[in-house]
Amino acid sequence: MRTQSLTIEVDIGSASSWGRPPDRAWLVRLRRADRSIIVAIGLSRTAADSLAERITELVGPDPADAPARSAQQPQGMGLTG
Repeated sequence: MRTQSLTIEVDIGSASSWGRPPDRAWLVRLRRADRSIIVAIGLSRTAADSLAERITELVGPDPADAPARSAQQPQGMGLTG
């Protein structure tokens, strides 16, 4: 079975924004297929974007697991004159 991708959404609230100032009406939602969960409401757009970015970094691949790149040029690839 193929795992469906997780999306992190920043959205303007509807019912969750009633009574809130317009600059505090943003929410962050995680979604996979037809399932979703709202993780924060009542945020400014800047705060919602920041939270979504941090969640993306958290659930993404760990940079420490990436293969190390060698700063050296591969042998046999040098130019001769």
